[in-house]
Amino acid sequence: MKRFARPAGYVVVAAALWFLARQFAEDWPTIAAWRPGPAVVGAFITLGVVYGAVLFLLAESWHRIVGLFGAEGRQRTYRSYTATQIARYIPGNVMHIVGRALWLRGGRLTDGAIARATGLELLVTPVGAVVALALMLPFARLEGLPLLDGARPLIAVGSVALIGGLLLMSRIGPVAKRFAALTAPVLLATGFMLLLGLIFAMIVNLVGSAPVLLAAAVALTGWIVGYATPGAPGGLGSREAVVVALLGAIGAGESAVLIAILFRLVTTLGELTCFATGALVWRRLRPAAPALAG
Repeated sequence: MKRFARPAGYVVVAAALWFLARQFAEDWPTIAAWRPGPAVVGAFITLGVVYGAVLFLLAESWHRIVGLFGAEGRQRTYRSYTATQIARYIPGNVMHIVGRALWLRGGRLTDGAIARATGLELLVTPVGAVVALALMLPFARLEGLPLLDGARPLIAVGSVALIGGLLLMSRIGPVAKRFAALTAPVLLATGFMLLLGLIFAMIVNLVGSAPVLLAAAVALTGWIVGYATPGAPGGLGSREAVVVALLGAIGAGESAVLIAILFRLVTTLGELTCFATGALVWRRLRPAAPALAG
């Protein structure tokens, strides 16, 4: 299956980009006519900086996941996250993952422990997205989105089962403490996703108009699809295609491509802000000398 996953992902990305190109051509009059004032431009820049700050929730989640396998200071875990997050735009969508692992080598964790922490982080973040979506859907009006509307019970039941399973495992056997410790990373990832949805809703309402919860649900659905597309750098293409398609379904089609572009620009600015903040802050702090594993 692994042999075919990445080629299949490239096919999905190519199809998504073709779809976006068609929509871009159709929406060009709206895009060309859009003239944001200084206040709107300032609002988008502010949202980018805010998103950069929100990314530190995921950095803290990563720190706590690493802590399940060995003691590492935030000077190393945060820096391993902030310095490598922008590498997800390198084709293949794995360099940020490899970068974090390489950054932590030579410290208190063995290579095997770093690999396990990385695998766990790859699961925890989308779990946070699903839980956040499950929290939104019961309160969102989903007219025009029958797929999401029909998925309400499935997502709700799945989230309850997942959380219940984690709570159950936290009380059973020798792994109890480790599963209990996963609560904080999942909550941090969920908080990040809720704020990501809110940022997207603000972008939508700076350009057009849509209910906040509905717009947030669109953003998280696009994020999940982008995350699950093998080889898509930063979910590029597939995330935007889902966002454009769903915005069109809820009546924001004329501005959908513009919103998707602005969403990508805001999140990219946020990732650069996170990178710069990590470089400036942690450079001033003297990292603890790591004890070699083994």
